[in-house]
Amino acid sequence: MSKHRSSFSSSIGFVLAAAGSAVGLGNIWRFPYLAAEGGGGLFLFIYIGLALTFGFTLLMSEVAIGRKTKNSCLTAYKHMDKRFGWLGGFASVIPFLILPYYCVIGGWVMKYAFSFIIGQGATAAVYVFLGPEGMSGGPGLMFIAMPKIFAQMGVAGTVFGIIFFLMVLFAALTSSVSLLEAVVSGMVDKGMGRKKSTIIETVIALVIAVVVCLGYNLLYFEFKLPNSENPGQILDILDYVSNNIMMPVLAIGTCILIGWITKPKAIIDEATKNGERFFRKHLYTAMVKFVAPVLLFILLLGSFGVY
Repeated sequence: MSKHRSSFSSSIGFVLAAAGSAVGLGNIWRFPYLAAEGGGGLFLFIYIGLALTFGFTLLMSEVAIGRKTKNSCLTAYKHMDKRFGWLGGFASVIPFLILPYYCVIGGWVMKYAFSFIIGQGATAAVYVFLGPEGMSGGPGLMFIAMPKIFAQMGVAGTVFGIIFFLMVLFAALTSSVSLLEAVVSGMVDKGMGRKKSTIIETVIALVIAVVVCLGYNLLYFEFKLPNSENPGQILDILDYVSNNIMMPVLAIGTCILIGWITKPKAIIDEATKNGERFFRKHLYTAMVKFVAPVLLFILLLGSFGVY
């Protein structure tokens, strides 16, 4: 572990950093069409319920692990239990895979924002994916459907288009910084300098980002993903592997580690060591031991196209 590890100087700093990490492009383009497909109000009701129970459990676990070990995700799990050190590898590979295509999407967002600023938003890259039919969700929602909606709004659409894509660009930027830090902090914990780690990861991400871009022209191919009816390209494959496979596996492993190996008390003690009150500790214990791993396993089966 680095002897000079930085830490948050205030709670608000941590909250803003966590928000920048959590509110990414996936939230922006996945949530609307998932809500529509899931029944609207019913989806929102279930979503809020899961966020306050399921999401709360995993968030609390990961934050407490980091605070308890004072290590990056790469090495923190090993400090909790050496047998679960492999979880740190998963936790580091995930942002490593996501960062390059987030940067590519950030570039697309900049292009669209510039198009709206110079008054060409209505004619903006709508055949960049699958033509006018596009996709019902994902990037197609942001780069095909939304520009068409703004185009129908006339002058007001130009204004709203500029605001929309600048806000999306901010979300992409803050998420990318968070993803970069997740990888760099692991390299620092392994003894590499922060500056050198940042440069190396930036160069690698740039190379992979170029390959992702070429996936829509020179390296274009169509790959059938188990959980989608639409063909996928390089970006879609990276997104599928990181979000639909590796994240659930990491979360299941975390639940097993906390729920059955180190026991929930380790997290509860960490969360309350400064005198804080843990009002939902019994709910947390039930969720991390039983409910969360079962739900995550069901989600993982869905990612493999089992249902």
